[in-house]
Amino acid sequence: MFILFPFLRIESKEYIIKEFISLDTITNLKSFGSYSPVGDFHYNRSRVDILDEKSDVILRGYINKKGEWIVHPYYSAYEIDKNIRRNFDGDYHDGIAVVSLLDSDNIVKWFYIDTLGNKLTDQRLNWLYDFEDGYASVSIYMKGVYYINTKGEFQNRLNFGLDRYKNIFSYKKDGKYGFKRFDGTIIKKAQYDSIEFCGCGYVNVSKDGEVFLLDTLWNKIEDINELDLCDEMINKYSTRNCYLNIKKTISCKYDILEPFSDGLGCVKEKSGASAYLDRNGTEVIRFDKDTVCFSFNNGYAKIMVNKKYGLIDKHKEIVIPVEYDYLGNTYEDGIVLVSKEHKYKFLKIEIASE
Repeated sequence: MFILFPFLRIESKEYIIKEFISLDTITNLKSFGSYSPVGDFHYNRSRVDILDEKSDVILRGYINKKGEWIVHPYYSAYEIDKNIRRNFDGDYHDGIAVVSLLDSDNIVKWFYIDTLGNKLTDQRLNWLYDFEDGYASVSIYMKGVYYINTKGEFQNRLNFGLDRYKNIFSYKKDGKYGFKRFDGTIIKKAQYDSIEFCGCGYVNVSKDGEVFLLDTLWNKIEDINELDLCDEMINKYSTRNCYLNIKKTISCKYDILEPFSDGLGCVKEKSGASAYLDRNGTEVIRFDKDTVCFSFNNGYAKIMVNKKYGLIDKHKEIVIPVEYDYLGNTYEDGIVLVSKEHKYKFLKIEIASE
């Protein structure tokens, strides 16, 4: 069903592009809604949606990087655009994916599977989120809202409050907020009037009328201008028209197109020209108004010109020509999903030796 191509095709002096996996032989690939029938690789797995010719139903499975079915098409394909409200997308996150099945009463049942297709839990879930940093929030039928870890273990979310960062959760006691770990270990006792996770491990708190920032060791930061900002923090302080850098405001002459990722953010000027800014607000890559930019991921970013897509690196060098009808968003191990005339394949990027 899948064909691997051993030959090389040199695109430039810096990059070698291999045709890695071709899906041309799958004649029953089927889009559900406006989304691609094939997904990017996440945790060495890519989702593939096909039309089952016997039942005339779209089914979802997952392949590995050899083009082999690891999870055969069995699950119900759901329209991702319409399920964003549930905060899942069908891809693997932290080695766990959200799948669904229609039961005999035509009721959709949602659950998690690991990279081998094993169910994470048998609990009936009303709603669920993708995993992030090892945890996800779920609603268990007739039991309430919980956090679940990648081992399938639950903790009652209400014990922790409504906010978290990685494995640190907030909790509320006697009208004050503190912090716990997933296992319930108290890190900071409830003493703050309000808390907000700012990204990068920093927390904004208020106590006795004073607002200040705590560092990753829970110490008060005296001078926030000394912070080394990360993408999370800049994105956290984004407004509708400006990227807010804690040290300064990145110029409001830009409209935000895509969040900061890999240290660069995609913006658009009022004139229509787009650019990538670094964390200090300096333009490092600039395009004319005919080019649309997207977030960097694993060192690459896609661009669109005249409704065709290609891939660039951080030096604005063309890695994959701007000629495809579709190009994926994440590039795990340099593997890129592309399509042209409804034919899908994965390309593999390698850096040429000097």
